Amino acid sequence: MNKTQHRILSLILAILAAAAVLWYTWPQRPTHAPDSISPIGDPNAIARVKAALGNSSNGTTQPVSTGTKSSDPSTGAQRIPHPAPIPNQTLQMTIKELGNFDYDPVQGGDIPPDIKALNGCPIRLKGYMWPLGQADQLTDFILVPSLTSCCFGQPPGVQHVVTTRLPAKKAVPFVVDQVWVEGTLHVKIIREEEYTSSIFEMDATSVKLAD
Repeated sequence: MNKTQHRILSLILAILAAAAVLWYTWPQRPTHAPDSISPIGDPNAIARVKAALGNSSNGTTQPVSTGTKSSDPSTGAQRIPHPAPIPNQTLQMTIKELGNFDYDPVQGGDIPPDIKALNGCPIRLKGYMWPLGQADQLTDFILVPSLTSCCFGQPPGVQHVVTTRLPAKKAVPFVVDQVWVEGTLHVKIIREEEYTSSIFEMDATSVKLAD
């Protein structure tokens, strides 16, 4: 993923965090979230996000981590380290199972050794697509645990976002349904302007609707 796409990803995470703050503080918010959301079909949406935040020096509502890397942010319980990967065996899990550690994107820092050991492993992840650009035939998108929580609840932590790339010949249309994405996982902390914009990336080979 190039520098421009990393910046776009940082802006998306920032706007999701800001939306969550507004959602929980707005006095007349709806009493329930909709059952589903419409496909993201506007190719200019990313540009408008960039324009809205472009005049700010840091441009972010900074999420604050309240736990430690020894706790699982999804459950609040003590995290269970991932088993050592077996050569040539494809891992299968959800995004929250992958990122089962707490992480403060502002403070940064290291990640657990068992997470680092997953670098280069074949993996099959279940999640939802969020376009990084075009919404017709996608070759770049982020994989998140939930679309409704992104828009109407708590935005995902950076450890629950997987930047995904597909070869041009395997481009796929955007769908709001849950998908399985298979490919090679890359684990690397990427910092942009004193903010961690990415921990997980994937070179995907297939995207299929989940059962």
